[in-house]
Amino acid sequence: MARRRWSGIKIGVPPAAPVGDVDARSRALTVFMERGWPFDGRVPDFEDTINLFAAVDTPVRDTLLELLRRFRHLPSAAYEDLIFEFFERHRTTLRVAVAGRRVVLVPVIAPKDDGRIKGSTRVGVEIKDHLLGDLEHLLDAPSVQLLSDPRAFREWRGSEEAEASGPWFVLFLEDFVGSGDSMLEFCEAQIPNLAAGDDWRVATLVTLERGRLAVEAAYPGCLLAGEVHSRAISDSYPTEVAQEMLAHMGTVFKLLKVKKKYRLGYAESEAIIAMARTPNNTFPAFWCTQGRGAVWPAPFPRI
Repeated sequence: MARRRWSGIKIGVPPAAPVGDVDARSRALTVFMERGWPFDGRVPDFEDTINLFAAVDTPVRDTLLELLRRFRHLPSAAYEDLIFEFFERHRTTLRVAVAGRRVVLVPVIAPKDDGRIKGSTRVGVEIKDHLLGDLEHLLDAPSVQLLSDPRAFREWRGSEEAEASGPWFVLFLEDFVGSGDSMLEFCEAQIPNLAAGDDWRVATLVTLERGRLAVEAAYPGCLLAGEVHSRAISDSYPTEVAQEMLAHMGTVFKLLKVKKKYRLGYAESEAIIAMARTPNNTFPAFWCTQGRGAVWPAPFPRI
């Protein structure tokens, strides 16, 4: 199976920093050099990162630097590689589940988001452009097709053509599962549309452990993930260190104009990840652009 590796972007030369805080610039330069992030004004933005460090005191800066060093940045340009890695990882499991059925791929868009372009749409586009022709062999399936809009699934599954060609294996596509709330809402809406003899799984490039557990509790064995992420602080450091770091992130939260439910990321997820769009499960210090009385320098804004 041919594949094109995502090579990223050349680092280039850092731009001149705003006059002022030398320590803030040094920290931003450190993390950009360590992570290989480009100094080209894209996400993450170098000057916004400088200003992020400049907006807080030294102990909080230490925590922000630590989290940025571990931050997982997966822009849409990385999706092709992530998709290939997912199918390589789960090839055997999927072949057993497919069991010779025809396969249909359906992006995950919860009913509340009907009509919106989501990260799952990008997964579908990447598969259509780079992998769709290989999936029959990869999954040992007679045929593989893609529905671009999940709203069409019910009508399609009830069509004479689909009925005559069934049973089907349905693979629901997602790029990120956070708390699991939207995924469960989607499953509750779509699973009743399956016909007798059909089987299904959810394929997600990344999931938080919290979301994985929530979906698995409702639908055991249905969720297949490329990456599983734990809470960035509470699950990663000794208790005393974690408490101090969480207090630092609470200090940053007080500087932001954002709802309390996002204090540690939605559902207290403590995520440090940006996909094609930064999930609200990520600490708001990294994506919220509204401070209290001023624009907040978020290096990974939700745009």
